[in-house]
Amino acid sequence: MAAWRQVESKLSEMVPNYEDMRERGKLFMLITRSEYFFPRDISGALQDLKRMRNEVTHVVDQGRIPSPEAAAEYVESCQAMVEWLDEYRRSPAWESAVERLRSLPGSQ
Repeated sequence: MAAWRQVESKLSEMVPNYEDMRERGKLFMLITRSEYFFPRDISGALQDLKRMRNEVTHVVDQGRIPSPEAAAEYVESCQAMVEWLDEYRRSPAWESAVERLRSLPGSQ
């Protein structure tokens, strides 16, 4: 869970004016499912990480625990995503994406 929160935190830093959690949830869904803001492979990886987080949450709720290897791989994947997002944030491609985000209804 903490590993995914790092990804969410990085996405929050990247997207201005979406402090309201309800709006942030909608925004995360939009940017993680759209190739309009991230390259296709990254968009897909974000979706996969979120799906895995959801699956693990349900597994733990049922009293099962993921293997240490699977947990370590997931944490490493989240950390790699945070590093990638940090790099992408400095790119001209992200500057263009931010302009598109600002044009969305509800953005300020």
